Amino acid sequence: MPAWSDHFLELIMPEIQSLIAKAGADSIELSVWSDCGGMGMEMISMRDIQDTIRRITGFKVTLKLHCFCDKEEACRTFADANHKPLHMAKDIQSRNFVDGTYFCETHGEDHAFPEQTDVYVCCFPC
Repeated sequence: MPAWSDHFLELIMPEIQSLIAKAGADSIELSVWSDCGGMGMEMISMRDIQDTIRRITGFKVTLKLHCFCDKEEACRTFADANHKPLHMAKDIQSRNFVDGTYFCETHGEDHAFPEQTDVYVCCFPC
């Protein structure tokens, strides 16, 4: 398989160096939110990227999947087994932007939106 993540890192190296400088440490945790997540391919590709960042710079990036949303149960089951999201949703329209909440299927209740999401991914509409 081509070393696509090495090439990608070359393209974003200035941003990665800035992130490393801002972190002021040898690691950082990034919060991810995935809508219409499907199989969660963004998490799989980001794992390749984080491994490449570690190999080339020595900097450790940890990804925390805050919320995964997909209407298909098979997709949610796959995401739960492979990506371990903190929260799971099945309806992207069950969010209340006035109150700043979303319904979490994992806990069966509304949660407040996180104060910060570092990486937001929305795939083809589910």
